[in-house]
Amino acid sequence: MRYCGNCGTPVENARFCPKCGAPVDQGPNRSPATSAPNKNLIIMLAGIVGGVIALAALIVFLKMPHLVNEECDWCYHKPSVAYKNSEGEMAYVCRDCSKYCMFCDERATKHYENLAGMMVFVCDDCYEDMVE
Repeated sequence: MRYCGNCGTPVENARFCPKCGAPVDQGPNRSPATSAPNKNLIIMLAGIVGGVIALAALIVFLKMPHLVNEECDWCYHKPSVAYKNSEGEMAYVCRDCSKYCMFCDERATKHYENLAGMMVFVCDDCYEDMVE
């Protein structure tokens, strides 16, 4: 007995499935379990994978710094990224001022809050010098 590779309906010697009209494989006899993948399982797995991807994208989006139309505390350019300091006030730094170390102009990799409550961006070497 042959089965439709699309819907699993038993077919005799037909070239097309009487139920769905799909062409019938003329190869060796197969059972519905081996000829047609379980479409519901595939749809369910695709939904789960899609949901996980959407959730990961949402988390990444929410963690990304958002630009605000405020002047940078250092160069007064707009837009900037808002940072909350230890006193709960907002500190604003534009993307240009956050790219390079405040002390040596190398690529900034860390930031910290200075005594004035402003965010300072520094490279690893300068950060290590300040911590020591």
